[in-house]
Amino acid sequence: MRLNTKDLNPGTRFDVPNDEDGAWVSLRVLDSEAGRKIRKHTTKIVRKLLPYRDEGKKRAVPQLAEWEEVDNEAFTEMMWDYCIVDFGGWFNEEDEEIPCTKENKAMLMGESVLFAGFVADSLDQLGKAEETFTAEKQEEEEKNLESSQSGFLNDRKTSLVSSAVEDTD
Repeated sequence: MRLNTKDLNPGTRFDVPNDEDGAWVSLRVLDSEAGRKIRKHTTKIVRKLLPYRDEGKKRAVPQLAEWEEVDNEAFTEMMWDYCIVDFGGWFNEEDEEIPCTKENKAMLMGESVLFAGFVADSLDQLGKAEETFTAEKQEEEEKNLESSQSGFLNDRKTSLVSSAVEDTD
């Protein structure tokens, strides 16, 4: 299998069925590396000293508390910008084609039930296709392993039988 190492997660084009304008969206699944980068840009660690009352000593002892704060709006915008590679054939009320920009991706996903629904359904199809592909590859690898092991065992039996025959000569 050949991979494009310059673009390991290219988009897959989904055409809107029976659409007179030929609307389509090119999507990709959010991979772990992209998700990590988005999370890094949208999450911050908050540390705060909180007063803690020690009942036994009747005095306040500071306690360090730490938690993550996520900018959910920024996370969502960056996620859609990554997952929606491109789109076309989507028009506004003035019959102007809506350009594929980061802002338009976020706006369409947040405000257009039609666009967001199509993207969600298409991503679901893409995810199921990847799961099926992965399961088929795993089955194929298991079969190859079983056949190579049985081949090894058969070769080993033949070798042992040959050795035994030679010893009796």
